Amino acid sequence: MLDLDAMERNIAAMAAHCRGAGQALRPHAKSHKSPDIAQAQIAAGAAGQCCATLREAEVLTEAGISGILVTSPPTGAAKVARLMALHRKAPDIAAPADATAAAGAATPLRPTDDPATNYVQRRAATPSHAPSQDPEPKAGPIPGP
Repeated sequence: MLDLDAMERNIAAMAAHCRGAGQALRPHAKSHKSPDIAQAQIAAGAAGQCCATLREAEVLTEAGISGILVTSPPTGAAKVARLMALHRKAPDIAAPADATAAAGAATPLRPTDDPATNYVQRRAATPSHAPSQDPEPKAGPIPGP
């Protein structure tokens, strides 16, 4: 059961708060697991959705949601293959890479205008045991679509 009026008020309030703070909003789909709610959040100004699992990302992608950030790195060749299949459907999907093996299974990394994305890509290409020479990305708004 869902109180639709309360949900709409909360979505509007969070969007207004983030706009007022000059920050982009990318809510976590694991709290609602609903493409309809994700669409309402995006219509209110969210930059996209965070997904804890590839399955959540697959469901949202099939529903036409863009701006998805998978918050956990894929582990193993099968999950990397699923992520790359999602990338073919939704080129703006993003996910962290935790190991050189995971990054090696993906397509070649390419520079972007987003320092955080570039940092994740550089870290993915660095062996996990080796300290990175890359500076941490600067804090700031999450880039939108």
